Amino acid sequence: MKAWWWAHRKALFSGLRNLLRQPFALLLTLSMIGVALALPTLLWVMLSNGERVVARLPVQPQLTLFLKPEVSADTARQLQKQIEASSGVKVQWIGREAAFKDLIGRANLAELGDALPDNPLPDALVLQFADPAAPAQQQAQWAARPEVAEVVHDAAWVERLVAITQLGRSLIGWLSALLAIGLLVVMGNTVRLQILLRRDEIEVSRLIGATRAFIRRPFLYFAGLQGMLGGATAWGITALATWQLSAPVLHLARLYGTELTLAYLPWWQGLLLMAAAGVLAWLGAWVAVTRHLLQLDHR
Repeated sequence: MKAWWWAHRKALFSGLRNLLRQPFALLLTLSMIGVALALPTLLWVMLSNGERVVARLPVQPQLTLFLKPEVSADTARQLQKQIEASSGVKVQWIGREAAFKDLIGRANLAELGDALPDNPLPDALVLQFADPAAPAQQQAQWAARPEVAEVVHDAAWVERLVAITQLGRSLIGWLSALLAIGLLVVMGNTVRLQILLRRDEIEVSRLIGATRAFIRRPFLYFAGLQGMLGGATAWGITALATWQLSAPVLHLARLYGTELTLAYLPWWQGLLLMAAAGVLAWLGAWVAVTRHLLQLDHR
């Protein structure tokens, strides 16, 4: 057990020395890895914040029936009672005057209200359903009524947002997979350069009976440390970008009458990012070193 610990400790310090021996090359590699990993990570953070906003939206399964201008208030009231009696759904009548006053009051458009000669809004009936699937199923049915000018599924835009976020998750998954393959290739080439620089040392180690694991171990720690530092760089870039975007996003949200503060990447996801980058770099190094040792065996 002590010999195993000593071997890994020696390989760790050997990999760390090789990293510090070439600070400029290390800086370039970390910048490349950090920028590559920061792209999907930042997209993930933005998507998570978007999903948080969508989850807070007051979504209720309902349809809004905008009535034709010639439909009187009495006819609208009768239609409301007919719908409640026939379908059992809760129906709310919104008169055009009340709707116009509410719009003017909410949007602070008093000057626009004075400038308009007539109220452009129609009377409306809001149908509230218990079943979330009912509005989409019954939309065509109510649109066929002669009193109805237009039917709006109020939650349809929220469903579109949910579909967009799901598409975003898929795109981030594909982008992450492609960048992971790129990281494997990059670390494999980086380790190949280290192998070429230490080729004589490897051959001497083989002559004195060193095992493949012993030869491979320093390169694995070298790559693993680089990968983890690259993941930490990506974490830092993501945090900096999130901080930079927080003020513009908050300003935009306030223009729409709401408050939105961007959430940073959680610490456990940041550690997971570092670990994943380290493992990918480790695998790339393992492939490169094993391939080189196999080539030496076949000489």
